[in-house]
Amino acid sequence: MSEVKGKIIDGRYKITDILGRGGMSIVYKAISLNLEKEWAIKEITFDSNSDVDFLAEPNILKNLDHPALPRIVDIINKDEKIYIVLDYIDGTNLNTLLNQCTSFQEDKVIGWAKEICDVLIYLHNQKPNPIIYRDMKPGNLMLNKQGHIKLIDFGIAREYKENTEADTVVIGTRGYAAPEQYGNHQTDQRTDIYSLGVTLYHLLTGKGPNDPPYELLPVRSINNKFSEGIEYIIIKCTKQDPHYRYQNVEELLEDLNNIDKLSAEYKIQKRRSKGKFFIASLIISILFVGSGIYKINSVKTGEYLNVLSAGDNNKKSKKYDVAISKYNEAIKQDPKRDEGYLNVAKLYYDTAQFDKLINYLKIEAPKENEKITKNEEYSYLLGLACFAKSDYKGSEENFNNVKSNNFDGIEFYRAISKALNKPGNLSKDDEATKVVSNLRQYIEQQTDAAKRVRGYIMLSDLYAANAQVFDNNIDSQIELLEKAIAQSEDKSNTALYEKLAQAYNAKAFAVADDETQRNKYSNLALNNYKILENLGYETSSLYYNIGNIERTLKNIEEAESYYNKLVKKYPKDFKGYMGLAKLNYDRESKKDAASRDYSKFVENYKLAEQNNSAENNPEINNLKVLYKEIQKQGYIK
Repeated sequence: MSEVKGKIIDGRYKITDILGRGGMSIVYKAISLNLEKEWAIKEITFDSNSDVDFLAEPNILKNLDHPALPRIVDIINKDEKIYIVLDYIDGTNLNTLLNQCTSFQEDKVIGWAKEICDVLIYLHNQKPNPIIYRDMKPGNLMLNKQGHIKLIDFGIAREYKENTEADTVVIGTRGYAAPEQYGNHQTDQRTDIYSLGVTLYHLLTGKGPNDPPYELLPVRSINNKFSEGIEYIIIKCTKQDPHYRYQNVEELLEDLNNIDKLSAEYKIQKRRSKGKFFIASLIISILFVGSGIYKINSVKTGEYLNVLSAGDNNKKSKKYDVAISKYNEAIKQDPKRDEGYLNVAKLYYDTAQFDKLINYLKIEAPKENEKITKNEEYSYLLGLACFAKSDYKGSEENFNNVKSNNFDGIEFYRAISKALNKPGNLSKDDEATKVVSNLRQYIEQQTDAAKRVRGYIMLSDLYAANAQVFDNNIDSQIELLEKAIAQSEDKSNTALYEKLAQAYNAKAFAVADDETQRNKYSNLALNNYKILENLGYETSSLYYNIGNIERTLKNIEEAESYYNKLVKKYPKDFKGYMGLAKLNYDRESKKDAASRDYSKFVENYKLAEQNNSAENNPEINNLKVLYKEIQKQGYIK
């Protein structure tokens, strides 16, 4: 690492870390010198005589625009190397998380599965040729700091061409790859469905396809608490013959959204209800056929609105599940009215459940009430959710369907979406900067504190996601998040403190050359992480971040204390051992050469390596470099 850290690429990007290595490529973490924004840079060394298409990945990604995919912002061809500059995803891959907690709850896995389906549907519907990903596995799924899934590494993705009988190469990750990837067959969208099924199996059970018993068992035989629906879905996804799998991802998503309807009990009840309905219909027909007139009145408007009001009261009391059940009760009373659906969507927005909101309005609500898509409030809420997820193309499309200016901030949201939804790189003098300043004034003028707080958070996320557009973006994030915390009624909102801690940490990194300023912002980050700890937010990442900051501040005993806490609470998480190894190395390196004893460093390095499951983990690779250095110096026999 020492020979590349600080290296400048094309006079614009400074390498700060190594994120991973592959056969012919290295992925760096870098910062742009002029915009102070972090990027991932994939360096590919190519052989001019090779038949490999080294530009296949950038050629696929450069035309894509989806919030779950990294954007390509630059391609540099220089000195027999290709540098692909992509969005840096600040998060953790699911394989690493699996190593920390073994498996995940079913509802969490289903939520991730829906997000993955959304991006696969996008890829599979590309024109003129669908894009087949071909390498779905936990290690290629990143969970970002906002809790959303990002799909990475398009190294073996390909376009599906209808008249081609076979793929050009046979590749994939053994165990996750579909059977057709190992024969003379062409892969299609059913190939991705197979790999997704294996991935869901691994996330649920904690058992990968290459772990004993080396086969995919029905998940309920491993844990009978899993639903019949998820077992059915995984079995269908992973059929050996593609013809017996889901034929497209839309079918799979349909079952994920209606997973309760896949149980045997539901099907029995459905058959019974059909039988009862037939008998009741027959009796009614007999009773009323002579009268010539029969009319069933719909539920009175007053009753419908009373149920909605009960839902709103529960929402105010933060009884969100009860509120949803009341809104659904109203929908059941009159499924052709829009208000019930819109109240559900507003609750999802107010509780920052943007993926649920998008899925609900795009898929679930229109099934029961097709005309709701014509409602301007439907488009407004969908636009807000897309905006919150930095999907500016989606937000612009939806805000353009809102003709009225009676919705809060619509003119600002519409203008910002239009400004940020542009091909190519945005610049600091873009019109977006002017519109955002107007939006900020608008938010400040809101009399409703909850609306102001939501506005501050949204603006902070906007600055974080578009650092190349806005000057002093980290300072703006800090200012807005401080205001949000000060004005929020909920003083236990862990997401706010975590965002603020991350912003202060980023500021400390940005001023790293000035030790006084660095320490100032490191302490502010530390204060907010400590607030999280006091609120009971005890994650491995929290302990690791606190340990790292204490180490930066040279509070060695405090750093060691937090690394040890991490090891005690999460003994299978490599980060605690890695932090201790770094401390051990620092301590011994300060001693005179004859007194150095690196045995503790070696012990913790070995434990970190043993508990790390990620391939080419850059932090483990850094420790490996240190290990080899002291080995060369004769401290390790």
